[in-house]
Amino acid sequence: MKLFSPKTLKTNQDRVREAHFQYTQNRISRREFLRFASTMGAGALALNLLPPQERLMLHTARLAQDAPVRGGTIYSSLGIDTRRFDDPARLDSVFVSNYVRQVCDYLVVLDSDLNLQPSLATGWTPSDDGKTWTVTLREGVKFNHGKDFNADDVVFTFERLLNPDNSSGWAGAANYVTGVEKVNDFTVNFYTNRVVGDFIYTLFLYHAAVLPADWPGDFFANPWGTGPFTIDAHVPDEYIRFKRRENYWQMGADGQSLPYLDTVEFVSYPDEAARFSAMQEGSLHMGPASITLRDQYLALPDYEFRTVQTGNLHIGIMKFNEEPWTNPNVVEAMKLAVNRKAYADTLYLGFAIEGDDHPIAPGMYPLAPANQTPRQQDYEKAKSLLAEAGYPNGLDLTVDYIDPGSDGGFAEGFAQFLVGQCEPAGIRLTLAPNPDFWTTWLDDWGANHFGVSNWAQKNTASEMLNLAYYSKGVWNESHWNNPEFDALLEAFDSELDQEVRRGQLEQLTNLISDQASVLIPGFRQDAAAVAKNVHYRLHPQAYVWLADAWLTP
Repeated sequence: MKLFSPKTLKTNQDRVREAHFQYTQNRISRREFLRFASTMGAGALALNLLPPQERLMLHTARLAQDAPVRGGTIYSSLGIDTRRFDDPARLDSVFVSNYVRQVCDYLVVLDSDLNLQPSLATGWTPSDDGKTWTVTLREGVKFNHGKDFNADDVVFTFERLLNPDNSSGWAGAANYVTGVEKVNDFTVNFYTNRVVGDFIYTLFLYHAAVLPADWPGDFFANPWGTGPFTIDAHVPDEYIRFKRRENYWQMGADGQSLPYLDTVEFVSYPDEAARFSAMQEGSLHMGPASITLRDQYLALPDYEFRTVQTGNLHIGIMKFNEEPWTNPNVVEAMKLAVNRKAYADTLYLGFAIEGDDHPIAPGMYPLAPANQTPRQQDYEKAKSLLAEAGYPNGLDLTVDYIDPGSDGGFAEGFAQFLVGQCEPAGIRLTLAPNPDFWTTWLDDWGANHFGVSNWAQKNTASEMLNLAYYSKGVWNESHWNNPEFDALLEAFDSELDQEVRRGQLEQLTNLISDQASVLIPGFRQDAAAVAKNVHYRLHPQAYVWLADAWLTP
């Protein structure tokens, strides 16, 4: 057990200064420079390196907000799933995590601008060799059941996440973490078996809500956390109500303890029509909205129709180890059958970015390639490739996807779109909605099956790629296995020079686009209808945290 040394601090400062030089040469963006500095635990140094006018601009932007008002209740159906679950370590949906984050805090957070911010951790730095991360913890914080927060709670939380018996997605995304150890009451070390420059972002994965060391299990029987709210009432699949917690550690803009609201209630509705009716009645402050119904929402006099660009995506799954996807010609033919502009225009009225069959959305991840040209639809080439693969008369496929009763038809809309897109290429799709999709999505499906699911944007490109494209990734749903990709991903994770990483990430995305058995035609904007008196910013990753939301009377 050891704390970082002065030499380590100097090494990290030198890395940040090199990144600043790259920024001044227009080789990386200011956002990428500031985000890297935060990752290295040197955000203050980075701000000091910026010219005075840039510091002033950033400071002014932070001050340009209305004065908050305290009190009141927000009723919301935005980004929420009110089903019961037992353990945050096994969360499988961002929507369920959104009521965990009202009760629990994380060590770090990504704000609505996707900037890394301290939370229960106040600082972090990697060791000289990059395989030990020393994290300092916030003092003076209490859990809602009375226990003082300290390093024991962090060790307890992350040892549970690493325990294979808990089957946590966190262990897959952070598959390089070998352990966590208490240094003193307010310092912990995380140990890794390889260098991963983006490690700190995994501490905001939704599984990583910090629980107390004396937590006995069953989150709803024991909803213990350091967060801004406590659970007041819960009826599974109907609603969950939170009430304000007194003396929360985080302060609001008015210098008093958050949250501003007295109560928050997340409400489930059977469908969009029911949500829309509640808004007409004025009984629901905010909820998700279909972009295709934009005009109807705009007609609501007391609501705003808001959108936010995301890295969220539909995905077509072709099991790499099963026929016919073992033949790369068939995989390419499937990709060529889809018109990406039609996808953006048909499903999202143009509120989407066209994609090139990889999951890293331009502008939504640091260092993401910005100038890649998406595939163009080409039916003749698709039919030629199928014939070469032994399918001169085309191909019949069963499409497994999430039952509309489970996700409101989100996956089904994409599946139906694909039916029309693929038929002229000779690819005939039979839709097979599956209410048990999430229990079988990682399994082998047998020959001639194609899958449709969706992914939310992740904190970093590394997280997404380690989870779903690394050959050992625990959520590698397509079963893609590419040793060249694996080696390059490990090199990308260990590299700290931002210009080098940019080139590596472009190579990684090209490998997925060219060789992986996934179809990703674009990245959507998320939309919501929000009452005009609600002060709240949509988060690109669909995270909902209402401690700093407030109502104008």
